[in-house]
Amino acid sequence: LGSDISTFANASVGSGLSVPESSAPYASLAIDYYKDGAEDLLVSFSDRAASLNRNLDGQQVEAPVFDDRAPSDLHNGPVVNTRGISAADFNGDSYLDLFIAGNTANLLLAGDGADFAETDPGEPYDQSALLGSAGSLLATGASWGDAGGDHFLDLYIMSRDAVLGDVLLQSNGGQGFSDVTSAADLDVGLTKSRSAVWADMNLDGLTDLFVGWGDAVGPTNEWSHYYLNQGEDPSGQVTFVDVAGATSGPRIDKIGHVQSVRMSDVNGDNQLDLVIASNDPAATNNLFVGTNDGAGAFVDDALSLGLATSTPLFDVDVVDLNGNAVPDIIGVPDGAGDVVVFSGYGDDSNRAFRDATFEAGLGSASAFGMTVADFNNDTDPDVFLLRPISGSADEDKNFLWANSTMDGGSTPATQEFLTVELMPWAPAGHPNAFGVGATVSVNVTLPSGEVLRNTRLVDAGSGRASQGSRKMVFGLAGQESAEVTVTWPSGQSQVLNASSSTTGYPDLQIMDITSPYLISGSINATYIPSSGFTTHTYTWQTNYESLNSVREVLLEVGSKAPPVCTTPLGGNSSVLLGPSTPGVTISRVEDPGGNGWLHTLNWNTYCTGLCTYKYQVQHTVGGQLYASAWNTFFVGACADYTQ
Repeated sequence: LGSDISTFANASVGSGLSVPESSAPYASLAIDYYKDGAEDLLVSFSDRAASLNRNLDGQQVEAPVFDDRAPSDLHNGPVVNTRGISAADFNGDSYLDLFIAGNTANLLLAGDGADFAETDPGEPYDQSALLGSAGSLLATGASWGDAGGDHFLDLYIMSRDAVLGDVLLQSNGGQGFSDVTSAADLDVGLTKSRSAVWADMNLDGLTDLFVGWGDAVGPTNEWSHYYLNQGEDPSGQVTFVDVAGATSGPRIDKIGHVQSVRMSDVNGDNQLDLVIASNDPAATNNLFVGTNDGAGAFVDDALSLGLATSTPLFDVDVVDLNGNAVPDIIGVPDGAGDVVVFSGYGDDSNRAFRDATFEAGLGSASAFGMTVADFNNDTDPDVFLLRPISGSADEDKNFLWANSTMDGGSTPATQEFLTVELMPWAPAGHPNAFGVGATVSVNVTLPSGEVLRNTRLVDAGSGRASQGSRKMVFGLAGQESAEVTVTWPSGQSQVLNASSSTTGYPDLQIMDITSPYLISGSINATYIPSSGFTTHTYTWQTNYESLNSVREVLLEVGSKAPPVCTTPLGGNSSVLLGPSTPGVTISRVEDPGGNGWLHTLNWNTYCTGLCTYKYQVQHTVGGQLYASAWNTFFVGACADYTQ
């Protein structure tokens, strides 16, 4: 598919945004803190007050206008001399909260859906005391992630503190934090981390952590760390092991000079890859693109994909800029130089990139990072650069760039993009309501049958001490529909066929309110001697009644399984058990504890031999398919059951 890149129009003049001349901007973050559907912009400066810019005109106008509301909406006074910033719901109230790294003290500010300066009586907005001693760390930024799988978000703080270094704060059920850096077997004393991101990198259901080292590789823990989650030890503490430099299994080379890290599918196989910007002046290529083998091994494929630049880079992002349903890569130089843009094209069998820096035309003055987001609500991604003005004339302002693919001031003849945003559960009060750690995959099928795949991570910490926009942009390649799959942090997934008839299209807001989840020990098998049959009983739970849903269980056995295992499945390797399946009955009762609804599916089938099966609960609601994570169980001779 074509690799022509979008051009960008300078929308800085009259935008209300300010990056003063000779200032030291550090990080920026797109955040709809006012909950009006428009992307607002938080900007931190290490030499002056931060700005919290509310988007006043984010409703399909090509050049949006902002107003700095920091004096009224951010803390109780100027938030000065700050560095990295990240947003997540740490306390489970379904409102975004802020971590702001400071030169002298770090802030944790609770949001209420309107600002970060006041909340309900008795719930002060300034929750910085919950950080404990980490509140006074010389922090450079932070990243939120659910290390323990309890849905409450933990916080990895990158620090310049010569004694403590980086710190991992484990959430105490949203009520505070405990420093578990040593207990979790993380290296102590790291002081040059520049970027960190959480994700399930080896697809084992546990959240891993990558931390980018900002200096040259050295002999003693002086490299970027790839912390593989080991689960809980006998005491219940989640631990990690660094697999950077390993020669087999999940691994990555020991690399340094890292300034920015993103996780996104680059090669079109729906696996999250690692895209890393480095600023090594001696390197022949400052883009590391570690493609994931599906088991957590990342091998640098940048050169084979056509991604090569000797320009030292300060920041990087991965997003489809031109709507061809293939991600592009944009990099901000460390120092003066053209903003680097690579345009992606082709499906997973012939994915490649070409240098489109000149066509993009994003300027060459020095910038300190960027935020890519749809600031004018026309569905294509715009670019904000942390680029101080160079004078008082209009042409000296070059920080806000509007994408020209879609015209924000008119209705498009062809919808080139859709956006996906994961929204809080209703009612409020659920931890990780915004789905941090989830992945969103959009598959676009062309008339030729070619499928273009694009998968992105919902993160709360990545890039240059910031994070990606929660409102993710995906190209449609001129097609009228796309398959959207959300895989939630629990492993449950839901699939939506998105088109003009879909509610909200092309701006999709997806909530995890109907996904089924399984009760522990929810399968048993009972042999009935009089009939020679085995009864399988599957039990699961939903947080809604699902009166109009189609409830099914997908049962699979390996394709090489012996006939004694496939016979109960009609001789096939899988069977979908539902209301119309012979021998199946399904019932539903309200949970006596008030925690949703309990569902039971009974299936009478032929007696099996020694067989291992896996199963997944599926609900179809309103045309959407919602699926649980996979579970495995073993059925011995007839009904010797083990899970």
